[in-house]
Amino acid sequence: MKTHYIITLFTLIFLIPTKSNSFEIGGGFNLDTNIDILSDYRFSGISQTQNNPALQIESMLWHESGAYFGLFSSNIDDGGDASRENMFYTGFDLYFTETSYISTYIGRYIYSGDGSQNSNEYFIGGGIQDFYIGFSYNYNQGQYIADSSAYETSYTFHTPFDSKTVIRYGYTDVNMDAFYNDNGDVRQHFSDWEVRFSKDISGLNWAISYVDTDLTETECYYALGFDDVCSSTLIGRVRYTF
Repeated sequence: MKTHYIITLFTLIFLIPTKSNSFEIGGGFNLDTNIDILSDYRFSGISQTQNNPALQIESMLWHESGAYFGLFSSNIDDGGDASRENMFYTGFDLYFTETSYISTYIGRYIYSGDGSQNSNEYFIGGGIQDFYIGFSYNYNQGQYIADSSAYETSYTFHTPFDSKTVIRYGYTDVNMDAFYNDNGDVRQHFSDWEVRFSKDISGLNWAISYVDTDLTETECYYALGFDDVCSSTLIGRVRYTF
């Protein structure tokens, strides 16, 4: 879909009244499930599907005490044998007020078709009002892959027509020489950023994002085998929650 068609579509969507859905099991338990359709699956600004669409599902069972358990699954295409990324995680949310909290979890990534990519992740983050900051640490990523860490921070603006605008910045350190530039210099880290506009409409969340990294085409190619999966792009997403 052309960029101007996407922008026109979301301009019209923002004028539609909103309605939200929620699902309760009872006994203090809730089960939330999201189904996402995306024009591209980007993680830390890098495409996990070679700039192609993705269908994702995430379910989380959580208790009013703050404990939760969840799973996430998405199709991927990294040029290798892996075809699906699955993650299982368990964690805890601690709320100080309705708008300030800390969240932490430990999870396991499992890649269908290529078990050598399986890894563990630890995360801790939190927010105050509309400000958010998080840190993740990935380890046991295979014999030849170093542990990596990532930081991200974002701020949410409540924009007209009951929409939201999120500005996010991320910094990832892969802890190994991976990104070679045209001069032969190498670095171990990169930055990414995103601006996302979203609006809830009758149980669906529609979003459009501008995503980019500071990686050059050469750095991207040496690290990932493709020169076009780290560059700027416009991504559309629709989410159904039940």
